[in-house]
Amino acid sequence: MKLLLLLCLFQSIHANAQYFGFGFKGGTNLTRFDNGFGRSKNNIPIHFGTMTYFGINGHLGMQLEILYSRQSANFSLDTFDFRVKVNYITFPLLLRYKHPSGFFANAGPQINMKVSQSLENVGIPWEASEVEYAASLGVGYRHPAGLGIECRYVKSFTKQDIIPDTGKRFGFRPYLFQVSLICLLLFD
Repeated sequence: MKLLLLLCLFQSIHANAQYFGFGFKGGTNLTRFDNGFGRSKNNIPIHFGTMTYFGINGHLGMQLEILYSRQSANFSLDTFDFRVKVNYITFPLLLRYKHPSGFFANAGPQINMKVSQSLENVGIPWEASEVEYAASLGVGYRHPAGLGIECRYVKSFTKQDIIPDTGKRFGFRPYLFQVSLICLLLFD
């Protein structure tokens, strides 16, 4: 049912779109986790995928993406040093405002579907959520030829839990900064 509603939304946006664009993007994630651990150390994993743009008018539009994204960070907890890795397929749905100069800003919800997870260097039971809900906020620049760069902040609302041997539950929420190179071709 949700998929049917989403397809109806995409169809209605496409029917009213004055501009249509399709492209690719990829780059790095700088991941942090908060709550329960203090500071985590960044790893620099990657993200890549496709993007589609439906322009409502010359300035506003909807940007839809399907990305592979890894969230990863190192922690020190008591006597344990370990690395958390979670691989997701992410689905950002963003409202985008673009200026004629090529600069743009976008914001919106994001759903992350877990592909795999690992907790390295220590035998602690952990199960990441299958679905993670997040919000995205980004800015960037796109040259008329289609190439550009984007910086985005993504904050998760879904709490993840790790239970060490002590039985104490440590909850955290990931957030990350993404830096992406984009190639988006627009069609009128």
